[in-house]
Amino acid sequence: MIDNQQQIAAARKKAAEGGRLSIDDALALYEDNDLLFLADCARRAKERASGRSVYYTVNRHINLTNICSSNCPLCAFQVEEGDARGYVLETDDIARILDDAKKVRNLSEIHIVSALHPSKPFSYYVDVVKQVKAALPEADCKAFTPVEVVNFSKMTGKSVREVLEILKDAGLDSLPGGGAEILSDRVRQIICPKKATAAEWETTMRTAHSLGIRTNASMMYGHIETVRERFEHLATLRAIQDDTQGFQAFMLFPFHPAHTKPSAPGKTSR
Repeated sequence: MIDNQQQIAAARKKAAEGGRLSIDDALALYEDNDLLFLADCARRAKERASGRSVYYTVNRHINLTNICSSNCPLCAFQVEEGDARGYVLETDDIARILDDAKKVRNLSEIHIVSALHPSKPFSYYVDVVKQVKAALPEADCKAFTPVEVVNFSKMTGKSVREVLEILKDAGLDSLPGGGAEILSDRVRQIICPKKATAAEWETTMRTAHSLGIRTNASMMYGHIETVRERFEHLATLRAIQDDTQGFQAFMLFPFHPAHTKPSAPGKTSR
């Protein structure tokens, strides 16, 4: 039985040498809590992958609607259909946003995320993609999280692959990485029980990558997940990237509990 200090020492050695960390290694380094050491390891890993270059995207976000049937306890954005605070962007609204976007210097991306609207048909979303590409053909149309894609699949009776093929034909270039939250169904049953499962999120990403649709990935932390579940989430993303090389970027979002109602918010534990 390796004692705790031996495990930490072994994990530190592996990290310093640029080795591939296991979840237990990551937990040992988390307990060690040497932020400067971890920052140095992370910086060297980054430079091995992409040198000293850094990258950014000039984009315009379009949130098509805040009316959502999912009613996730963790969400402060969504409202139910009929709520006076609800909105839906229609063709003219989107056209005005795209006209403004044309004035942005070096714009390279239109980033579209939405909600799970209870009555908007799939054709509405396909037409949005077509409208974006007609207005800004050189911009990357990054639209619809895996959660939305799974919803389109259930709405239409088509497979996730068929949905993505239709969107790609319309001009979709890539997918945002949202809706991942924590890729644990234990957690998802509490914070977002009506959204795509962890397996559905992963399958959608793998399918998108197989079709040449690159994506982002994300994690939202600091609610009810355990530290181990965080590392399991990262290990899942790493496995997908090993197999597909389809992720372009990773976003890390801290949970903000204001105006939300998940069970025991902020009670992250080991």
